Amino acid sequence: MNIAITEKRKARVQYDDLREWIMEADKLGELVRANGYSWQEDIGMAAELLQHDAGAPVALFDEIPGYPKGFRVLTNFFGGRRQNMTLGFSPDLNKTELSEAFLADFQKISDTPLPYQVVETGPVMENVIEGDAVDVTRFPTPVWHDRDEGRRYIGTGSFNVTRDPEDGWVNAGTYRVMIHDGKRLGFYISPGKHGRIHRDKYAALNAVILGVSMQNEKSHQEFCAKESLTFKLLADTKKEASEKYDSVMNFGVMQLSARHTFLIDPNGLVRKVWTDVDVKRHSDDVLGTIEEMQKAK
Repeated sequence: MNIAITEKRKARVQYDDLREWIMEADKLGELVRANGYSWQEDIGMAAELLQHDAGAPVALFDEIPGYPKGFRVLTNFFGGRRQNMTLGFSPDLNKTELSEAFLADFQKISDTPLPYQVVETGPVMENVIEGDAVDVTRFPTPVWHDRDEGRRYIGTGSFNVTRDPEDGWVNAGTYRVMIHDGKRLGFYISPGKHGRIHRDKYAALNAVILGVSMQNEKSHQEFCAKESLTFKLLADTKKEASEKYDSVMNFGVMQLSARHTFLIDPNGLVRKVWTDVDVKRHSDDVLGTIEEMQKAK
């Protein structure tokens, strides 16, 4: 299907971040500011009502009881004429025209995507919270639905990145993420979804990762928080395990842990050792070996 791209049908995004997006929505007359609504019930009820009307405005909640001013919640952002603005098109296009323009313009972009650039930092790193300071309950996450029974879902439109352990392809999926406490979240992924398939494949490997180094517990805790590690890191301060596995590097009076990997089977036998670790492909090497061992059973 060939669709003519007129001036109205060319994508021109007018904002660089969410703050600027809010300003653009306000210019369209589609922004409502609401103060004093509770996260326990009010915001969820309002969001439910708004999403059932295609012409309903976007709601920006502030001064939420129990939270500082400026800790805000934005709901119902993709609707009305602002959905055109969000995608970079004229707000005068109807739904059919918007769909056609989006298809034509973004097909060109997908055919010739911009190359990515690795940078040292950026605006997303302006506010960083690590270690013991992490507390996801500091955000005014609402109880969205009455049948959630008081549970707070901080991830409803978020995307979650997973990698297939067999083929290495990457998936970005939208799954429900619930707050358990200040430092723990739970993910629900429906059966059949790619993220669930990836998770089940990793679980089927029946493998446990343990990291070991000779530094102390405090150092490990800080490192785990900084690098967002999801496996246990053991403090071998007496060097017992490191010496038995010949993983101590001596530099005069200073000793450091060597970067070695040991694959140990359920019977306690060391099946493979990696002493020359290439961090870029090491995880693939280890997963491949585990899969070969399981196929050989």
